[in-house]
Amino acid sequence: MCQEELKTRLLFDLSQVNLPVDEVDLFIRPFSRTYYGRYFPVYNEKETKPKIYIYPYDNVEGDLMEYDTILQTAIHEFCHHIQYTSGSFIRNKGVMHDPQFWKLYNHYVDRAKKYQLIGGEVPHEKNI
Repeated sequence: MCQEELKTRLLFDLSQVNLPVDEVDLFIRPFSRTYYGRYFPVYNEKETKPKIYIYPYDNVEGDLMEYDTILQTAIHEFCHHIQYTSGSFIRNKGVMHDPQFWKLYNHYVDRAKKYQLIGGEVPHEKNI
């Protein structure tokens, strides 16, 4: 699957579970030893939308991870977006994933499972 096909599929599946895909620019990035995904809020007036980077490759050779892992990573990053833009979210220094985050994440993963978009286990943490 090429990057554009992967991006199209991700955006479609994310919209199926009712995530706000129109609010964020989604990018498919090269292999990263550190991240599966990253969320970047709008920091200045030159930027129009927050960004989500997905790193869907297992290695530098470009082997794709399982789609379940990629979609769960995207859901994870969108949960950061939802929290960040909620208006009531207060980030505690050093805490990226509070109980509310995990509640959101589990809700959207459960929806993805319900709609049979994913079927596997939740991926292990690697600085998602």
